[in-house]
Amino acid sequence: MDSTGPGSGREDGARSTDGSQRSRTRAGTGAAFDEPDARRSILWEPNIPEKLDCYVEALDKQSRGFAVIFHHEKFDGSRLPARPEVRKDVENLTRVFVARGFTVKAFKDLRYESIKKELIDIAGSKELKVACSKELKDHDCFILCFLSHGKEGRLYAKDKSFDEKKLWNRFYDCEALVGKPKLFFIQACRGNYYDDGMRGNAISTDSSRIDTLDHDGWEGDEDVKGEYHLPTHANVLIAHATYEGHVAWKSENVGSYFVYTVCKVLEKHSETMDVMTMLTIAAGVMAEDFMSVSDDLQKHEKKQMPTIRSTLTRKLYLKPKPQP
Repeated sequence: MDSTGPGSGREDGARSTDGSQRSRTRAGTGAAFDEPDARRSILWEPNIPEKLDCYVEALDKQSRGFAVIFHHEKFDGSRLPARPEVRKDVENLTRVFVARGFTVKAFKDLRYESIKKELIDIAGSKELKVACSKELKDHDCFILCFLSHGKEGRLYAKDKSFDEKKLWNRFYDCEALVGKPKLFFIQACRGNYYDDGMRGNAISTDSSRIDTLDHDGWEGDEDVKGEYHLPTHANVLIAHATYEGHVAWKSENVGSYFVYTVCKVLEKHSETMDVMTMLTIAAGVMAEDFMSVSDDLQKHEKKQMPTIRSTLTRKLYLKPKPQP
């Protein structure tokens, strides 16, 4: 898991909490160096808590928040194959999120401009002077899932590919969600590489060989790489189904293996475990137990490693909501 820490992203000449000069950037070079400072007599002391706090959950609210699901099955043209298995992903995610008090908003096969419009309707837009959804201020969490084809740094809408950062960038300055956790789950390939894995002594006692139908990528000769960087704003978690540059597997029986596994872990452990712990369990299950099975030797016995990038600052629980 990658995460930003205190002091990251400071500008030239940033000062610590005691007022001392911490570092400067040499003009014109971009190289950082420490500058001697006689005033630096007191070191910055981080305030380490005795335990990690939890995000506040508004138990008296009818809905914890939106769980937005963009799912793509069919695409314009003939270059991208259909993804009928996505229906199982939507079914699984909807069941899990509704049981945990979220209002699910599912959108099927939207073109990019329609996706952008829905994001603006939810998060607002300062440049367009569009206010965010009125419900957000009463919510304590936001979830967005994007299920489609993909390649490194880019995701496919029905009509075109787009930079994946456009899914979450708009939520950084959404005032109604300041200080609240924002979760993004991406089920899509991130390239065309197959993970052969590393052979060695098994950690677990058994490995599941799955009858794998296909993966969520496109195997053409186009090589378009979108710029990717870890978000520096707090309270954001981005979980990808697979490692950078690699394919993500799916099946007609369960849908995508990443979404299926995450849902199973949530249903078993969300009463007592926080989100980061559960996603770590899901990643471990995928890493140790999953192995593809295919008549095509190029796709046979391949592995899949989900990734989690987080700037969450507290524990987040997604406990089932008591039923009336």
